Amino acid sequence: MPTVDKRVKRTGRSAAEVATEAGKKAAKRVALAADTMLVKLGDAARKRQRARKAKSALKTAGKVALVLGATAATAIGARAVMGRANGGNRKRK
Repeated sequence: MPTVDKRVKRTGRSAAEVATEAGKKAAKRVALAADTMLVKLGDAARKRQRARKAKSALKTAGKVALVLGATAATAIGARAVMGRANGGNRKRK
């Protein structure tokens, strides 16, 4: 019959092995969860960046449209003024 010391040593070793395995599994799960979170954060960051680029492009297009519209209005107004000054609106007889 084994002595108490030997039983304690065996029990301690087996408990240590079980704890080691549980620790390894837990560490793997934590690492996988961390990787998953990093991937999700990276995807979200890419989506936000894409949205910022699209918004910036729309702003630029809007500014260009405003400038072109103002230029066209100025040109049309200038033609009308020049036409009136030169008598272009008179009826022909």
